[in-house]
Amino acid sequence: MDITLNGNNYRTGRLTVKIQLHIARRIANTGLQFVLTGEGVDGIPGGVERVALEAGMSQDDLHTFVPNLMPMISMRALGELSQSDCDYVLDNCMSVVMRQQGTIWVPVINQQSGAYQFQDMGLKTTLELAVIVLKENLGDFFDIKPPNSAAPSEQKTAVLSG
Repeated sequence: MDITLNGNNYRTGRLTVKIQLHIARRIANTGLQFVLTGEGVDGIPGGVERVALEAGMSQDDLHTFVPNLMPMISMRALGELSQSDCDYVLDNCMSVVMRQQGTIWVPVINQQSGAYQFQDMGLKTTLELAVIVLKENLGDFFDIKPPNSAAPSEQKTAVLSG
């Protein structure tokens, strides 16, 4: 998926099935599972949307406030992981992210040293990208849909401002 965050173009990729399995094992009982569930609308995951509406949040408030809270929701969910599990999830997610530099795409993480290549990438951008990678790679695994629900919508290019 191609996405623009803070004026930079990023491209996310696929994790190997084995890495998907190990990440799924680590996040299965955390709030990250909740962030990944459901199609949702306007960038709000279905799991977050369901709980917010069940708690009495109006549709207007949901679409006004929740998108701005997603980095904090993701951070709280990551906080449920041990440091080594958090590093595993974040590093593997970021290993499949590239950033456009002129006409070429450069990996966000140096594959040999494991170091992040771009000093201007903050925590918010990193978490947003990690959640996108998790949704692309594990969203269907954690998604629980009613038996007669419609098929997932086609993948689209998203543009977010940070």
